[in-house]
Amino acid sequence: MIILFHGAFEHVGCLKGKRWYRDTDNNKLCLFKPQRNVRGNKRIFCANHYGELVGYLLAKNADIPACKVELVQLSKYFPDRQKARYGNPEEKKGCITYKEKNGQLKPGSNIIEGEKINRENSDLFEELLKDEKNIDAFDNIEVIFKSIELLYQRVYADVMPSDAIKEKIQSEKARMIQMMVFDCLYGNNDRHDGNWSFIYNKDNGLTDINLYPLYDNERVLGLYESQDTIERILNRSDFDEYTSELLFSRMRVPGEKKKYSTYKDVLTYLLKNYPEVTSREISNNLNSNTKETVKRMLEECEGLPQCYIDFGSKLYETRYNFAKELIQRFSTQNKYNSGYKNSNVDYLVINIPNGISYNNRSKYETEKKDNAIEFPSV
Repeated sequence: MIILFHGAFEHVGCLKGKRWYRDTDNNKLCLFKPQRNVRGNKRIFCANHYGELVGYLLAKNADIPACKVELVQLSKYFPDRQKARYGNPEEKKGCITYKEKNGQLKPGSNIIEGEKINRENSDLFEELLKDEKNIDAFDNIEVIFKSIELLYQRVYADVMPSDAIKEKIQSEKARMIQMMVFDCLYGNNDRHDGNWSFIYNKDNGLTDINLYPLYDNERVLGLYESQDTIERILNRSDFDEYTSELLFSRMRVPGEKKKYSTYKDVLTYLLKNYPEVTSREISNNLNSNTKETVKRMLEECEGLPQCYIDFGSKLYETRYNFAKELIQRFSTQNKYNSGYKNSNVDYLVINIPNGISYNNRSKYETEKKDNAIEFPSV
C-alpha cells in the first residue's frame, strides 16, 4: 500500500492538477499526474496516465533508463490551492512518477534541465540557427549536442584528461540519440528542453554528471489525446501522414523551415549523421518491443477503450515498418557507396520473437534463421 503525504503543487506544463507527494512507506518523492478529463468546459476521456505507465514499460523493455511509474487512485485529492483551502477532496485516478530511479536523490545531487543548459550558451549558436527564424531554435538536435559538449568540457576541465572528456561526451550524445529514437518510434511529441535533464553529483570532491532517466512520457502512442480525437483519426486514409504531423518529434532536424520535424525526418537525419549509434538503438527497440508486444501491452491496460489499442498498435506498426526499411535502405547504400565487392560484411540481426510478455527484458537471441531480419550494418 502506498501512503502519500501531500506536498507542493506543480504548475509547469499543460496538464493541470499535478502535485508532488512523498511515499511515506519508502520515503520516496513522486509526482502525481491526474487523468486528463477536461478540455475547456467540456468533459472528455483521455488515457494520459496509462501513457506514462506504457512509456515507462517500453523503456524498461529496451533497457533504457527511465523513472519508475505506477498507477494510483487518490482518495483525497485537491486539484489546486483554492480547493485545498476551501473545497472538499475528491477521488482521482492518475499515476505517480518517482524522482530518479530509486525515488530519491543523493545528498549533494542537483537536477539541471535542458533549458538551462541550452540557453546559457545561446550566443554561441548563431551559425547553427541562422536559417531558423521564428522557430523554437533550442530544440535543434545539433544545438543540443553542442550544449552537452560545452557543459562537459566545463564540468570536467580540471578533473579529467581531455581524451576521457571526449569519451564521456560521446557517451552522453549516444544516450540523447537513444532518447530521440525512443520518442520517434513511440510518438512522444513533448520532449522539449524542460523534459530532459542531467543529474549533477558532487561527493567527496568527485564530480559526476549524467543524463537523467527518461520522464514525462505520457504522450506515447496517442494516449494523451482525447478519445474523440483518436476515433476521428483512426480510420483516416492518410493515417501515417496525419499522425506524423500530430505526433511529431519535438527535437528537430537542423535547418528545418517548419516548426517541427516528423519522426521520419529525425530518424533519417540521425541515421545519416550518427549511423552506428542510431542503427543500434533502432534495432534494440524493434527487438525489445515487437508489434505484438506493444499491442499486448495496450490490451493489458484495464479499462482502456478499444480505439486507443487500435490506434497505438497501428501507429507503432507504421513506425516499426518504416524504421526497419530505413535501416535496410541505409545498409544497402552504405554497401554500394563503400565499394563492397563481396558479401563478407558485418550483420545486424533483429530477432522477431513470438509470444513474449512485455515484462520480459531479455535480449533475444536468434534461434532460427527464419525468425530474424538480417541486413548489413551501416
